[in-house]
Amino acid sequence: METNTRPHKRGRTITPPPGTAAAIPNDVLFSHVFLKLPVKSLLRFKAVCRSWRAAVDDPAFVRRHLELSRTAIRPPLPSLLVIPSKDDVYNDPNALFEDVNIHRLRLDTAETDLMVDKAFRNEIACRFLPTHCDGLVAIANETGPVFVCNPATREVVELPLGSPDAKEESYHGPDPQAAIGFDPWHNRYYVSRYFYRKYDELFDEDAGMATLDYDIGHEIFTLGGGRWEATRDPPRPIHSNGRTPACTGSGAIYWFLAELEPYALLKFSLRDETFDLVNPPPGCTAGVFDRDYMIGIAGQLYYVHRDDQICPKNLDVWVAADDIESLRYHVDLRNDPADHLGMHGFMPVVSFGGGDETTTLLFVLSRELFIYDVRTESFVKVIDAQTELRYERPDGSRYTCDPTDTMHYVLPYVESIISIRARNY
Repeated sequence: METNTRPHKRGRTITPPPGTAAAIPNDVLFSHVFLKLPVKSLLRFKAVCRSWRAAVDDPAFVRRHLELSRTAIRPPLPSLLVIPSKDDVYNDPNALFEDVNIHRLRLDTAETDLMVDKAFRNEIACRFLPTHCDGLVAIANETGPVFVCNPATREVVELPLGSPDAKEESYHGPDPQAAIGFDPWHNRYYVSRYFYRKYDELFDEDAGMATLDYDIGHEIFTLGGGRWEATRDPPRPIHSNGRTPACTGSGAIYWFLAELEPYALLKFSLRDETFDLVNPPPGCTAGVFDRDYMIGIAGQLYYVHRDDQICPKNLDVWVAADDIESLRYHVDLRNDPADHLGMHGFMPVVSFGGGDETTTLLFVLSRELFIYDVRTESFVKVIDAQTELRYERPDGSRYTCDPTDTMHYVLPYVESIISIRARNY
């Protein structure tokens, strides 16, 4: 009997190349590969499967990724954010706008990468004071709530309105104040904010001086929480005069005071929610009209003092892990390439170098960025953000801010996957 059975075909055996003979174990993949990836890639991998999503969301992974991001900041170029104000705030200090653009600054190409393009329900003031901590940026403005965002994940949260500020209603100037910081003792991120229940500036013609009639309060917001919580009142009035506060790695936030005497800085501890008065560096008044600056860099407190407020010849940079202790750098302005750096606000943004040694300071002056080499005591202008920096639009095209006289807020930046709403750390 005949059959139509087809002969059996033998399939070919394909031997995989040595590199793919076995799958990479998940523990090796997460600890050696994922930890070194940028946040943009991690967000994509979270959508692959549940196990990858759980691994990226694991608090131990989030903390370790942040640690590696901090140590990855090496010369020749630091990691920076820049936020343009868009409008001519010098001619119109009360200008408002409807959205905020946060960019990653690439100094090697004089271009930016647009990270956040956020439109708000209510207009906000063009003059705001952003602060940064572990990849999170807090933006305080004079016309509404505080905003917190993670530029890498593009998560943006509008915090509830805090207590009314009488100073905002009576004083028009760049002084909206809130700062974001981390308390390592409780493993919490907080936004710290001060406000005035009463604020009246009185001028005594006989004495020829102004006095302040005030009632000041303070409150904090725990990220992932739902409301502002009142703390003890500050012992003295706070007034930044357009200068940002500084947050250190120990969970302390430093503010400038409104009163000239006795000279002091105000320190707020996130750990126990208490205030202390701290002496400024020797020879520094830390007064409201001085152009001294503070900033938290890599968990340390940097304080920059000009030896003369009108025609300075030197900048002294004091650095400490917590309370200001030691003079670290003495910047000779006779090597100033622009011949005007010390005349304006001249603030360090980042410090970096080889190994554990700081060899370079990056300063920002209004719209210009300068690098100061500690070893050679020389300045190099890096970029003029007004005329040279090419900002990215949402559609990928680019623009410069010139001729509109724009403010450019420059911040140190460490990329992270820390969530604002969920405690994934």
